[in-house]
Amino acid sequence: ELPPILTIYMLRFEYDFTADKRVKLDDRFEFPLEMRIKITPGASKGDFTPSEEIYDLFSVVIHSGTALSGHYHAYIRDLHYEVEHS
Repeated sequence: ELPPILTIYMLRFEYDFTADKRVKLDDRFEFPLEMRIKITPGASKGDFTPSEEIYDLFSVVIHSGTALSGHYHAYIRDLHYEVEHS
């Protein structure tokens, strides 16, 4: 069964063995405002009913800085504003 709230964490750091240091991956990443996730039965997973959820993007946390230091910033949808102005 899929959760009502889905959190996706992306590791945006890696270790560069050539340079012998941790580096931040800062290439562009885009994500949809709506995401449909479907789970279907698999032979190795046992017998269960397929399920599907549609998730709306609610917030994004970004890191500014280097692989060794920096700050995290959150961008969060203002649901009160959306209700008042709809």
